[in-house]
Amino acid sequence: MFLQGRWIGDGLLDRTRLESQTRVAGPVPAGSVLAACGTNICTIDDNSVPSTFYMDAKFSGTFGADENLEVYANIQNLLDREPVITPGTSVGRTGTGTGVNASLYDILGRRYTIGVNYEF
Repeated sequence: MFLQGRWIGDGLLDRTRLESQTRVAGPVPAGSVLAACGTNICTIDDNSVPSTFYMDAKFSGTFGADENLEVYANIQNLLDREPVITPGTSVGRTGTGTGVNASLYDILGRRYTIGVNYEF
């Protein structure tokens, strides 16, 4: 039996924005990383991305006189966690997109694999 956990910590959605319910008046300071919205500094209601935890499990066993038969079962995303969805940056005919970082988050959900390996 093999059990593996993967923790992805929390973070900021956009480091160029201030978290606030109202726009901050005034010009963007010279050399600032803050984004400009006309004459105001851009703000965002919630600039956080939550942490998440994924768990995978594998069960396997070998059989036969020479242990040449392996039977296994895998369960990926054992807890069936959904990926963190964040607002996208592109605005077009379809509206503002949402994004999922597929290199970090599991976008498929819980899935099962069973199999047999046999060595001749």
